[in-house]
Amino acid sequence: GMAGFYDYGPLGSELKKNVKDAWWKTFVHAREDVVGLDSSIIHNPTTWKSSGHIDGFSDPMVDCKQTKLRYRADQLFYSPVVLKSTSETVGYVCVQENNDEIMIKDAKKQTKKLLKKLEQKGEPVEPFLFKDLTEANEEEMSQVPSPGSGEPTLTMPKDFN
Repeated sequence: GMAGFYDYGPLGSELKKNVKDAWWKTFVHAREDVVGLDSSIIHNPTTWKSSGHIDGFSDPMVDCKQTKLRYRADQLFYSPVVLKSTSETVGYVCVQENNDEIMIKDAKKQTKKLLKKLEQKGEPVEPFLFKDLTEANEEEMSQVPSPGSGEPTLTMPKDFN
């Protein structure tokens, strides 16, 4: 290949076709909420804007500065950890989108670590009030832990497109 362009021989072409067909079957044919579309990828930016893709399909992303992992901000949820005794916010938890039970379980695990770190182990906390990470302001983002590192190292959400 040259400058990012590659040619596939006969076997490589068959392998590439089989992988594409398997992907298409899994993610298009097996789902009722998805339809197939095969179109050009490179367009003038004004085409993307006028078609509604920029405004309608923006994927806000955040990066963990420590682990270099990237997350879709709309698939992360954060909640303040509020002590019942004082109504004081002592930190935040951040969980990836999942069913409610798993999200609460993950948040409880993070809360336990946070309270141990703050030497307030076993202190009762208010129920979690999860919000989409895209709603976090700069002050909150500076305290919201990354799912990868457990430390507040996430960047502000920015459009990926």
